[in-house]
Amino acid sequence: MRGKNILGDAFGYMVLFGIIALLVQSRVPLYVGAFLFFTDGERIDAALGTIGIRLEPDAIGPDIIKSFVSLFAWFALLASLRPAVPTWLASWIPPDTSWSTIAYVAVVLAVAEACAALAMRTALPWFGVRLRPDSLTAAAIKLLLAIGLLGFLVLVGSL
Repeated sequence: MRGKNILGDAFGYMVLFGIIALLVQSRVPLYVGAFLFFTDGERIDAALGTIGIRLEPDAIGPDIIKSFVSLFAWFALLASLRPAVPTWLASWIPPDTSWSTIAYVAVVLAVAEACAALAMRTALPWFGVRLRPDSLTAAAIKLLLAIGLLGFLVLVGSL
């Protein structure tokens, strides 16, 4: 039954954003609709559950998978819309971006973000700090930890 729901959602997104794309005569709404469809965390869980993959809630795997899907979709959206994005953002996107490059960058960032989330889940209770995982404070701490981890990897890689 979940597979039918996912296909129904895909059809609904396709029709809705297809009509918007026809009204504004642009491909941008189609890309945005695909981005919104593929990055929904509950839909990712349902799709993986449909094919028999069950994710443990407190493990690092779900964080990596959901972060990778979200980052890959975001980078693919930016690469597809390179001519339409502002010049300051377009300068960060290489002109000959391949899908493998986008996937590589998304994997590295997703692993860094998942490791930061795991570090938060294990270290913060030691200090008696209780945070909701979806709070703004938790997101800011996770971002700082991920940036620190990426900086450490760059430092180690440059030696």
